[in-house]
Amino acid sequence: MSNIHEQAMHYIYQQVLDRLLEHMSQAQRACVQLLIQRLLVAAGGVEYIGDFRVLVIHGHDRCNTRLLAFLRAAQLSIALRAPDTFRLQVVVACQPAPGAAVLRGLESTFNALFLQDDPRVELLLAGGQQLQPFSRHAATVAGTPLEREALLTFGHLAAGRPEPLLGSRLYLELAETLRCVLSQGTLPSALITAIPVRQRRRSATPPSGPELKTS
Repeated sequence: MSNIHEQAMHYIYQQVLDRLLEHMSQAQRACVQLLIQRLLVAAGGVEYIGDFRVLVIHGHDRCNTRLLAFLRAAQLSIALRAPDTFRLQVVVACQPAPGAAVLRGLESTFNALFLQDDPRVELLLAGGQQLQPFSRHAATVAGTPLEREALLTFGHLAAGRPEPLLGSRLYLELAETLRCVLSQGTLPSALITAIPVRQRRRSATPPSGPELKTS
């Protein structure tokens, strides 16, 4: 029975990968191959890739969705060629909780990438100074008090000016989410973010080079 199940899952993962690659341009498929090479190098070789854990702080925009699709394509590509692949930890930033439409979009993305039923993927929701498994219900329940606290905090920081309000919110969400993740004790092997270099340079000067950062 287990062999039948493994064969069925292998077929499903192959279908998901084929569908992802079909929607990518030739240049994007080449980027996936480069990402695979860099992950294997960062892990120390294909024999260690099963112990390599990639943390993604997932936002609510198209750029984050594209990043997640690239990582999923890389994860499935390695799995279909090697005995194991890297672990993917996706943490949804929830400061404050996203609305119903955003939650539906996130769930649709996770389902399309077949993340929720893959034991190599962990989907988490960061909010209220804690981490919990991602679900639309959990985010909705946590929403109201988080929204109130966020509005008060951002209002004090921005002094009623919209530009710094929006800018500070991005970094506060990222900082709070990382704090929740790192406080769990198990550190990720790499952190990958979709935040552009120009935006990150506004608060800190990042090292030159790749977007992939390993610990």
